[in-house]
Amino acid sequence: MKINKNIIFILAFGIFLFSSSSCRKNFEEINTNPNYPTETNPEYIFTYILKEGGGEYDMFNVNKSFLIQWIMYASKFYGNSTMPPYLYLTQTKIKDLWEAFYTKTLLNTNELMLLTKDDPEAINKYSLARIWKVYTFHKITDLWGSVPYSEALNAIGDVKILKPVYDSQEDIYTDMLKGLNEAVADIDYDKPTFTEDADILFHGDLDKWIKFANSLRLRLAVRSSNQSVVTELMNEDNFISSNDESANFYYPSSIDDRNPWFDYYEKYHDAIGQVSELMVTKLRDLNDPRLNVYAQPTDIYPDSIIGMPNLLNTEEVVAFGYNYLNTSFPGLSFVADINAPNQLLSYSEVCFLKAEAALRNWGATPAQAEQFYNDGITASMQFNNIGDTDITSYLAGNAAFDGTLEQLITQKWIALYLNGFESFAEYRRTGYPTLQKWDMVLDGIIIIDTTLVDVDPATVPSRIPYPDNEPAFNSENYNAAVAAQGPDDLYTKVWWATLNHNF
Repeated sequence: MKINKNIIFILAFGIFLFSSSSCRKNFEEINTNPNYPTETNPEYIFTYILKEGGGEYDMFNVNKSFLIQWIMYASKFYGNSTMPPYLYLTQTKIKDLWEAFYTKTLLNTNELMLLTKDDPEAINKYSLARIWKVYTFHKITDLWGSVPYSEALNAIGDVKILKPVYDSQEDIYTDMLKGLNEAVADIDYDKPTFTEDADILFHGDLDKWIKFANSLRLRLAVRSSNQSVVTELMNEDNFISSNDESANFYYPSSIDDRNPWFDYYEKYHDAIGQVSELMVTKLRDLNDPRLNVYAQPTDIYPDSIIGMPNLLNTEEVVAFGYNYLNTSFPGLSFVADINAPNQLLSYSEVCFLKAEAALRNWGATPAQAEQFYNDGITASMQFNNIGDTDITSYLAGNAAFDGTLEQLITQKWIALYLNGFESFAEYRRTGYPTLQKWDMVLDGIIIIDTTLVDVDPATVPSRIPYPDNEPAFNSENYNAAVAAQGPDDLYTKVWWATLNHNF
């Protein structure tokens, strides 16, 4: 379903009135253009914002070409195009993503909130729009840091703000946590909500929306080290509690809206990228049965899965002898299924969040952390169709719980496979998993020496720069944000990444 205009305006045409009484008759009917309606059904808007936000179509290229390579889910056989200083993240890509977030999803979400805010019978529709607004804004602020927030969507209305302030990420997080809490509290089971067809995420199930909002609030509270909110939520324990309740966006088969991984793999098979050597090594060392799900055998070695190292330049790739025929592509269930879901917030992730809260003694005890950890792995494996016997062996083997944050976040990284946004955030927050690369000495294309070393976290991007038209369009507020946050480059840390997340 498409909404062709972000905001629909009425064109007023002046006419000469020869007789006020006769010309006023049916005036509104005569001067209404059927091709430019003045109202739209909130159901249509809701479907549209869920499709755009849940499908993440505009985020696909940034995720595929940058985020999943930065976090070492994938690499490229022709040399890593995102090798430091990561100059290939172009301003075109940045602007397209920024504008898509604000115009396609947020402007329509705001319009939906305006349509439902003052109608007591529409309180549930208003609450769900508020939840989706938080979901969208948290992606924006986690990528950029300080961003237009409190004044961002006021370009249309009685009080027009064309140059919105950049709110600090700390203030944005405070308001998002508050907004989710209020939205859940306002949901009224005696009032109507969106129809099953319009709600393409949870099909009108208010219980699932409440659990999604609470789980999202837990994600934000853990990320911002908000102990009081985490403890409150853990005591209530009303989260996503099974794979069936996960927030999964299932792509339709229509040519415009189908799974972008499938779309790209079908058109540009060889250019989609390879599974990273780090991921293959981690899974193999753990004897993890997800390896055969996450990666395809190579084309010329059909019994072998071979990962592609990250951060190699072209000469080093040639020296290693890597190409797209002898390295593994991502698993077919991820890239070759037209309807494969996009996991927005999974039961597995919730379990890992609860495990971390327990390790920190926030609303649960460290003794409970192991069960939450095991639940997170089990949920991920069951989602990927791994059998119970293999799961039991895995949890008793190399993946047995050791009580460390490194193990917990590494397992979370494995479970979030190809979700570059969320793993990029977790790496910036915790420094895990430990990323690795090859240091090589070459003589032409002959390897003289090579050593596997840990990547310095300071060389990994920490955020995305602002669009380069912001200094011109909104210079005063842009300059204030940069002065408060730090230089507008890839390496300035966002607010929650500066907090102490160690035990």
